[in-house]
Amino acid sequence: MGSVEVSQSAYGEYGKCVHITNGAVELYATLELGPRIIRFGKVGGPNEFYEDKDDNVNHSGDGMYNYFGKEKGDWHIYGGHRLWTSPESFPESYYPDNRPVEAEYTENGVVLTQEPQKENGVQFKMEISMNDDGIVSVNHIVENIGEKPLELASWALTVMEVGGLEAVPLTKRSPQFLHSRNISLWPYADPSDKRAEWTKDFFLLKTTSDTESNFKIGTNNEDGCVYYFNHGNLFIKRFDPFSPDKKYPDNNVNFETYTSKFIAEVETLSELTVINPGETVSHRESWQLVADVKRPENEQELLNTIEKYK
Repeated sequence: MGSVEVSQSAYGEYGKCVHITNGAVELYATLELGPRIIRFGKVGGPNEFYEDKDDNVNHSGDGMYNYFGKEKGDWHIYGGHRLWTSPESFPESYYPDNRPVEAEYTENGVVLTQEPQKENGVQFKMEISMNDDGIVSVNHIVENIGEKPLELASWALTVMEVGGLEAVPLTKRSPQFLHSRNISLWPYADPSDKRAEWTKDFFLLKTTSDTESNFKIGTNNEDGCVYYFNHGNLFIKRFDPFSPDKKYPDNNVNFETYTSKFIAEVETLSELTVINPGETVSHRESWQLVADVKRPENEQELLNTIEKYK
């Protein structure tokens, strides 16, 4: 581990990117599209994030073109980490973010600002930084640039490579006689899906490319963290815990996860907020990548592993 270096460098087929590293871990954030944090991983190691090199996940057609204009092109997932707003809707959520972003460099990171989404009345900004230990902070900011109030949540979506194990803590709060665990299940998600497993304290999702079906679930994550094991490493995402006194999207959940044969999305949300013209809503995550961590084979092994990183 060393001091953080910030530079501009080309990465893969994504063109000019911001490269941020402490010598042990690194990330690349796109400048010619997005913004996306397209890579996060150990220096010299695999990308923990998915890259959609074959353009497997995209949206196009008259619904998109009539709303955004055909000249902006189609929406592509590209991969990596992105910012949206919730609740999701089509075509509004699928802004074709194919154009360059503005970059303002900081001492240990960068602030990336997307062009205004005039059709949606919002503008996105990502504040990205890394400390000397390799912990990454990403602040997701949505500004109302329209003429009327908007109710929305800032929505942070990290697209992981499939083949991993995702561990989502379940709420342990126990109000007398009342429920405390909110579960949202999307209609295409089969509750008997073999990728999904419930234990006493966790929801587990074993992601794989060996299935054609999609699966999505949400919950109220009061621990404010989620764990993803892949490539012999552990990716930890931390965020503001669910508060019972606040209102969230999608049946009142602040965490969601989606998987298909191509991707595994680890998603967190801010509370639903009414923002007036000129106001913003923000949502901060921190990421930690721990190298050489054995994938747990049971709940006790999982508990023993994550106890080290609380």
